Amino acid sequence: MKIIDRYILKELFRFFILGLGVLTSILFLDKVLYMTEMIINRGIGISVILMLMIYLSPAFLVITIPMAVLVASLITFSRLSADNEIIAIRAHGISFYRLLFPVTILSLLAYIATNFLMIYALPHGTRSFRGLVFKSFSSNANYEIKERVFNNDFEGLVIYINEKPVLNPYMKGIFIADSKTMDRPQTISASEGRIITDKESMKVTLHLKDGTIHTMDEDREGYQLLTFNTYDLSLDIPNTASPTGKLLVLKGIKEMPIKEIKERINQLKREKKSYSSELVELYKKFSIPVNCFILGIIGAPLGVKSRRAGKYGSFAISLAIILFYYICMISGESLGKAGKIPPLLATWTPNVIVGIVGMFLVYKTSKE
Repeated sequence: MKIIDRYILKELFRFFILGLGVLTSILFLDKVLYMTEMIINRGIGISVILMLMIYLSPAFLVITIPMAVLVASLITFSRLSADNEIIAIRAHGISFYRLLFPVTILSLLAYIATNFLMIYALPHGTRSFRGLVFKSFSSNANYEIKERVFNNDFEGLVIYINEKPVLNPYMKGIFIADSKTMDRPQTISASEGRIITDKESMKVTLHLKDGTIHTMDEDREGYQLLTFNTYDLSLDIPNTASPTGKLLVLKGIKEMPIKEIKERINQLKREKKSYSSELVELYKKFSIPVNCFILGIIGAPLGVKSRRAGKYGSFAISLAIILFYYICMISGESLGKAGKIPPLLATWTPNVIVGIVGMFLVYKTSKE
């Protein structure tokens, strides 16, 4: 490797680490308030919060690594151009294409890292994150229900407990207003009940004994009365790490490795059901890592052309490109999952568009 390659590569890595740190921190800021609420109101320990952040990091890094490659490429070549180093290098007969060799090395390393995160780390991290959140909240679910207070921590339910013995798991004198189904609200009363958690199915159930259920008719002119010896009521664990306030306990597509996604697609084919969402997620595992090459290549000619913008101006240009790219990606993903366009076209079109623009800019810059 020539001295010029090592010099450019050193600059690229410096700005890559800086951009990766800044961009990832910005994404983590969205979760800070939720994490703080978990510590203060839910009694979750700092060690658990740190583990949750580690499990969340792959979901952020698959986005910020390609962004950081663009930022590094654009700022590096902008600085080289502003200091007239590009002119000096090309005066010695080194073509602009040859200067892209260090960018290709950085993009290749970023591609390998992103590919590993998409295929292995992201499914494991998402699954571990949900499991740890469920474990933390389910262990505190019984603690959350306070006696002689109207508790509304569980979505669609207002729970009142008359007595909650310290040593006895069964709570006494239970009254529940259930509005999960708005057209048929119901009121439940029971002599006693307890919280039961199932870690395998990730469900929390309120097991009630000796009670009645009053269900309002749809026309709101009468109600049905049902008595029971035992009754199990499912509880939605409040998840403050999610803006929606709910923990999705069903296994999502993002948690599945490639093999399981393919098996699910084959199953949906046999059942003659739509599998567009599964195909989109499958193709994303390969299209997103390729962003590292595309954004890295487009950043170099843009950096040369924005020589007067400086580091902050180059960073702003990077953000504009990133915004445009991800708007196209999210729009295509939505259309692909809805079945309006083929999933392959939905996931790869943004790469093709930005790639063609990048190749054109590289060609134009090399001719200047």
